[in-house]
Amino acid sequence: MKLEPQPWERPPQHEIVEGIGGGLGVVTGAAGILLWFLLPTWVYVDARERGMARARLWFVLVFISLFIGLLVYFIARPEQPRALPCPGCGREVNGGAFCPSCHRDPARVGGSPAGPAGREGVRATFPNP
Repeated sequence: MKLEPQPWERPPQHEIVEGIGGGLGVVTGAAGILLWFLLPTWVYVDARERGMARARLWFVLVFISLFIGLLVYFIARPEQPRALPCPGCGREVNGGAFCPSCHRDPARVGGSPAGPAGREGVRATFPNP
């Protein structure tokens, strides 16, 4: 004779499903918190690269309203990032690692020439046997 389960008793399958659901909730919550901090940070960096005057204000707007602020930012931001002058030749460099005309590093004030390997004119010396 099989006894009917009492209302306060739960089959073990319910515990497994609740465990999976709880773990999924923790992962989803952690991803949401990570997204909450990464999106405003990306907006701040992008606004600074594009030369926008109020990058901090965009950070706060996106931090507070997340997706609505991000949508407003995408509508308001300029199309192209601002072009920086090369310290070596003065031509515009649009975010590249090296100037396309003189091959200098625009991030360095002195701007040393560099080739494909990153160091032009540096030779490896090997001892003679």
